[in-house]
Amino acid sequence: MSYGLLPRPALRYAARMRLPGFFARPALLWVVVVGMLVGLSAGLSSCTSLDPAPLYVDMNYQVRCGDCMPRSADDLARDIKTLNGENNYIVACDAASQGGKRQLSFSVQHPGEHASDSYKFSVAQALIDGKDPGSSCKVRVIEGGNTYVGGCTSGAPSSENPCQLTFKLDGSIVTGTIWCKALPNGANNTSVRDVVTPYTMNKPIPFEVDGCTGL
Repeated sequence: MSYGLLPRPALRYAARMRLPGFFARPALLWVVVVGMLVGLSAGLSSCTSLDPAPLYVDMNYQVRCGDCMPRSADDLARDIKTLNGENNYIVACDAASQGGKRQLSFSVQHPGEHASDSYKFSVAQALIDGKDPGSSCKVRVIEGGNTYVGGCTSGAPSSENPCQLTFKLDGSIVTGTIWCKALPNGANNTSVRDVVTPYTMNKPIPFEVDGCTGL
């Protein structure tokens, strides 16, 4: 048997064991390959069998002064793709039954070093088994010291319900869109803001929340 094509460490190992080289032993090669696959499978299983699954949120939004008066600068765009606990984010999502109807609440919060740097986006008590999110549904958006809050609708935003909300459920994964037009400040309802996809005037915000409890 010639070992001319084997690297020197393999040649020394084969000569010492008085065996043909590694690549000349198909059975040995298969044992090693199968062992590697078993180890990889176990590793993947340990990565995907977390219970409960970690909460994850993906949304990209901006609080803007669309038609507000007096005119004011827009807030920063918030591009969020994070697990709960990563990069100082706090994510929550759960569903509860009220009067036989399921209501969903979720939020993502980023506490800043200073109160003026903090921001939060939340949807509370939205009905999820039909198109209408219900009269209890509220969208709340916090930017620093300002809190904007209003009701939800499946139709066009209105003064009574300034936030259009859609939902789609897939197990514990929730996707949908949110668009708020003239969402009032909780401390001064004449101060209003639009909540949209960044740098647009009226484009709804796509969102995804994974790992919600109660679904």
